[in-house]
Amino acid sequence: MEKYEVLNHQIYKLLNKGSDKNYLLSLKDEMLKYISMDYDTAINTIIGEINQKVAEFLKATNAANIPYIDGISTAIHIEDKVNTYDIKVRSGHNGYGRKIDSETLFDVASVTKLYTLILTLKLVELGYFALDDTILSLDPRFNLEDFTIMDVIKMVGEIKTDGRIQDGKTIEEANQILQTAHLTSKDRKHNIYNDFGPIILSKVIETVVSKKEGKKLTYDEILNHFILKPYGFNHTQYNPTTSNLAGNGNDMQLVHDPKTRALGGVTGSAGIFVNADDLVSLAIEMYKHSIISKENLKSLGTVIFPHTEHSNKGLIGLFEKNEDFDNKWLAPIVYSDNVFTAQGFTGSVAIFDANNGIHNNILISSIKDNKAAKPDGFLDYFKQVEYFIVDKTLDLYMIKKYQEMTGNTKNLKI
Repeated sequence: MEKYEVLNHQIYKLLNKGSDKNYLLSLKDEMLKYISMDYDTAINTIIGEINQKVAEFLKATNAANIPYIDGISTAIHIEDKVNTYDIKVRSGHNGYGRKIDSETLFDVASVTKLYTLILTLKLVELGYFALDDTILSLDPRFNLEDFTIMDVIKMVGEIKTDGRIQDGKTIEEANQILQTAHLTSKDRKHNIYNDFGPIILSKVIETVVSKKEGKKLTYDEILNHFILKPYGFNHTQYNPTTSNLAGNGNDMQLVHDPKTRALGGVTGSAGIFVNADDLVSLAIEMYKHSIISKENLKSLGTVIFPHTEHSNKGLIGLFEKNEDFDNKWLAPIVYSDNVFTAQGFTGSVAIFDANNGIHNNILISSIKDNKAAKPDGFLDYFKQVEYFIVDKTLDLYMIKKYQEMTGNTKNLKI
């Protein structure tokens, strides 16, 4: 089959899954260049380009001459039922001189919310509670009136506490402040991104599962039991004891998020440390529908409020397909209509496109000296890097499809 025919056929299939036409066609010449090379040359060329881009990111500084990042670990996974198709690139250090390696765990901040959502849906499938159960009926400590599990994961209404959780001098005090949570708005037509809902949800899960199991269980124990251990996510954890950490902005093995730190390092909003390999494994298991059902996986990529200013928001704050080209990094428009992205304050992102079997993660060490913000200019530069990695992922995707259609499939695991 001619290269042009293969390329056009695969582009047509991507368009049918929702890829943005103009953006996809802008990559056509580059894709043709790679599938015209022999396999090894094409792969080595792309890997070289990714390594160069990562090296540039590590050297880049803002107007104050502050480096945007100290270290990075990034992975590209393209689903293949026969062969392995993964590329992983790691470079730099964790901010305290330790080299980033395959074992380095990154504080991914609000990417934690994705795990909370997956666990919630898993427990619904297992019959522990229903999405239309009210928070108050499941756990009387949290008087959110008639608001349900679904309301919380949609992030509707507005929840506030009497005082700041991070001002609690002990974990007990922080929990007491959390239990003052109340609704200041019951508007269910708009999404208001917040941490309170996922934090409360993790406490509700503790209460419900502990009651049904007949013993007191902590949230991290529950996540380990239902998600992390059964599927072999051995590098995903709260409160890690290893010193091989990055992304948290401190060398004391503490989560960066102040509310989660005050609550003992474990909440449904933040606190998870993970490496690139475990995120790839998470994508693989989700795409197999082994963790949650196909229907629930689809809900992760569904826009919840399509006709509001928050039109790209999905469940628990996941970013969905965004037609605004300038903001396509939130959920790349060149991927399918069901793509979703989890993003954390510390800078890391995880992108999932189950329709095309694609996963990207970019884990970074950018928070410095426990400061409350990343360096000025970080986001604009990060967007450039993510755009580049997504483009190279599509190039690799096309090489893979060309190999399949010409009967020359090979493993790629680097």
